[in-house]
Order: sequence, then structure tokens, then C-alpha cells
Amino acid sequence: MPQHHHDTQYAQASQQLCALSNQQWQWFVQEYLPGDLDEQALHYKAFRRKRHLASPSDLLRGLLCYMLSQSSLRQLSLWSAATQPNSPPLSKQAWHQRLRQSTDWLMWIANTLLAHQTQTTAVQGQVSGRLLLVDGTHFTCRGPHGTSWQVRATYHLLTSQLASLRVKRGTGGENLCDLPLQHGDVVVADAGHSHPKSVFAVAEQGAWSLIRWSPFHLPLAELTPESATEKPAMIDWHQWLQSLPVGVHQKDVQVLHAHKCVRLHLIVEVPPAEEAERMRERKRQQDRDKGRKSTDDAIFAAGFLLLVTSIPETYWSAAQVIEAYQSRWHVETLFKRFKQVIDAHHLDCTRADTAQAMVATLLVAWLLVEQQTEQTSQLLVEAQKSQQQDATPTSLYQLNRLSAQGVEQIVKGYWDPRTLKSHIRQCIRLLRDKRQRPILEQQRRVHFQKEFARLSGDDAIFSCSSA
Repeated sequence: MPQHHHDTQYAQASQQLCALSNQQWQWFVQEYLPGDLDEQALHYKAFRRKRHLASPSDLLRGLLCYMLSQSSLRQLSLWSAATQPNSPPLSKQAWHQRLRQSTDWLMWIANTLLAHQTQTTAVQGQVSGRLLLVDGTHFTCRGPHGTSWQVRATYHLLTSQLASLRVKRGTGGENLCDLPLQHGDVVVADAGHSHPKSVFAVAEQGAWSLIRWSPFHLPLAELTPESATEKPAMIDWHQWLQSLPVGVHQKDVQVLHAHKCVRLHLIVEVPPAEEAERMRERKRQQDRDKGRKSTDDAIFAAGFLLLVTSIPETYWSAAQVIEAYQSRWHVETLFKRFKQVIDAHHLDCTRADTAQAMVATLLVAWLLVEQQTEQTSQLLVEAQKSQQQDATPTSLYQLNRLSAQGVEQIVKGYWDPRTLKSHIRQCIRLLRDKRQRPILEQQRRVHFQKEFARLSGDDAIFSCSSA
């Protein structure tokens, strides 16, 4: 009887925890996700009918759980059976179909969260100008012919938040043509964006560009008076760089494209000979790692820091321009934290539409983690002010890890082995191991059990002779 009493208490406590975890998820949806989540799910055809899922928020919860904590769709099906005992679980095939149908809806959620984050920062009055760092990262699908997906991000350095996100297929060229900008923005990009189209695209939106110059892809011309009718001469960059001593040098130039010109400011930092040789050796190693052939001109240019910017010299000095470009590593560490915190280095899929949906889910998960990180950071700042302590910098990586654990716990919820009783048949089918080695182990186990059962009645097997 006492054992039965404890079992009853345990069952009641389990039911309360399950109900509490579901209530916590509903609160999380109302607090951090868009209010028209259900309507947009119907609009983007991500949620067409209530089959084993009560609402679009349950669909989003399952997809987030799959990307954050589950390693396969079969485990996701088991999770749905354990956390939703009142409805039959979706099979792994059904989850895969729901995932592929939710790509547009997930990208809408990511863009809405991003827009709300930017709007909230602007309302708080923390933004008087944007210093945007542009970079990208790749997600490779597993397999010999895995598809590569590229995520292009714009990072607002002054607020430590994302400003825009773009997802595209493949590893094609990089440009700034489709980047949403505002008047007065400063766009910082690496040499992969050193193209005339990128420079003109930024200038047409009233923004300033700061790009690492690649002489092979962005030809520059001498600055000539506006009254001159002759075509300006192109810069002999190789000869000019050879004549420069150690230090920082500046030159006014222009870029020509489609009968238009944009005035730029060329800044060159010439390091000492030892540092220049280390930079060139790093370039040779990168070419060897990527299987490329190093040219003499490319190796020579690698020994300099070459920057082109449309920021007037009266606004920023050469030292400020160099410091602004050196801050570009912040967006690289952002991608590093993103992949390490969420453990998103590869995608376990072979289809392109599945890969795109998985990337979109990862973006939603990361933006939710960023929201939690921002709130935690504000609490720390307020606590330091209340205790009259100086504000100390906090580790964004540790904050992201803590926030990711909190989001994962809310998404996963709570389940009990007893909740599997209503779906025991589906669980048996999902837990069955079809690999050859476990089958052979089970056969051997049964075989030796029979042998020991047969020999257990033979007392002579353990007897010894006293002769």
C-alpha cells in the first residue's frame, strides 16, 4: 500500500510538470514570437490541417526541438509521443514533410523577429548611425554531393545585434547589391565584395562603403578634374606600392562603371618587412589549403592592408578607417558563436528544400537566443547599477550558451515514461533497431540463455572427482 501511495504521488507530480512545461511554452510564444503566427502559417501553407498537431505553435516547437536537441526525425517522433500523450504522434515521414513545407513561414518568422529587434533598438534611442559589418557563412549537407547553403548576415556593431539576414544556395560570388541600407550607414566588408557593382549599390542608397581593396576585381582610376574630357588613367598599383615606405598612405581615386563614377579614398598601410612576409606566407598557406595556385601579384598585394572607402577624409581619419575595418572580426566571432552554441556545423539532409528549411529553423532559434541574451545582459547592467558598481564587459559566448540552454529547456519540455503507454505501439516500432550488428548480438544472447538454461539442471558439470 505505501508503494502504491508513492506511485500515485509520482504520477500526479509528473502530470503537473507536463502541464507546467506546456504552459511555459505557450507563455514563451506569446512573449517572444509574432502575434499573427497562426494566420501567417495558414498564409504560407505551413499548417494546412490539424492532424496530430493542435496549432502552428506546436509545429514550430517540434521543428525547434529537432534542430536544437534531436539528432534524427525518428527521435523527434518519439519526443512528440512523449510530450503529447493526448494526440497520436507524427511519423518521421510526416515531420519531414511538415519541415519542407514550413520554409517560407520560418523565414517570415526570422525576418519579423529581426525587424522587431531593430525597431526596438531604434525606439530606445541607441542608434544615431549604423556601422554594419557584412560577412557570410556556409552550411554543408552531409554526403559526397552535399549542397552548400550560404547565410549572409549584416551585424550592427554599435548595438551588437543582427540587422539583416539572407539565405541563398551555393558558394557564388558576394556583393552588396541587395543589401537594405539607410542614409548614413557605413558598410564594412572584406575583399570578396571588392567589385564596382557593390560600391555603386551602396552609394546609390546614400550609404558609405569601407571595403578591403582587391586590385584584380576593382580597378581604380586617377582622380581628374570634372572639366577634363579625356578618360582618366588607371592606377599602376604594383609600381605605386613598391615605392611606398613603411607607414600609412592615402590617395584620392575614382571607380568607373556604366558611364558613372564614384569618388573613393584609397588607404594603404605598409607594415615592416617581417610582418609583410608573415602576411604573404599566410596567403600562401590559405591558397594551399583551398587548392589554389598562388600568383606573384596576389602574394605581393597580400603584404599590404589595402582599403577603399567613400567616407570623406574630413569625417574620419585614416587611423579611424583602419580601426573600423579591423572591427570586422566581430561578425566572424558571431558566426563562430552561432555554430558552436547551437552545434550547427553540418546539415543531416540530402534534399535542397530540406536544407533550406533547416537553415531557416536555425535562424529562428538563434534570434530567440539573441533575445534572451539581450534581456539577460540588461538585467546584469541594472544589477551593477543598483549595487553602484562599474559596468564590466560580459562574455557574449557564455551568455549565448546560457540563453540557448534556457530556450532548449522550454522547447523540449518534460516527459515521463508513463506517458508513453498510450502510444506504446508506435514507440516499439520507432525504437526497433534494424542494424545487422544488434540483431546478431540479440541472437547470440538468446542462444546462450538457452544453453545456460539447459546446463543449469546438470549438477555434474560443477562436480569434481575425489579420487
